[in-house]
Amino acid sequence: CDGFVGNVVLKFAEGLVTGLTQLVKDSIMAGSIFAKIGAMLVKPALKKMAKRLDHTENGGAPLLGVNGVFMIAHGSSKAKEIKTAIEIASDLVERKII
Repeated sequence: CDGFVGNVVLKFAEGLVTGLTQLVKDSIMAGSIFAKIGAMLVKPALKKMAKRLDHTENGGAPLLGVNGVFMIAHGSSKAKEIKTAIEIASDLVERKII
């Protein structure tokens, strides 16, 4: 798909994750004591998953279908995210993935 469609899909996914996260939190808070205990038990795993999905931890994603190596980063990326995106690009090139 082209860049515009890819960006729309990415923004949709970001919104979906945000919405689902809030829905789960609201459901737990409105639930029974067992729901709250269950949430406490899975909280470490959910935090680990959230870290893997966090754009500040991942830096960026490769832009495929172009002649060269390009990474797309979030518009609000800081130096750490840009550095991570460059490291990811370097790793992908070294492993001959892109």
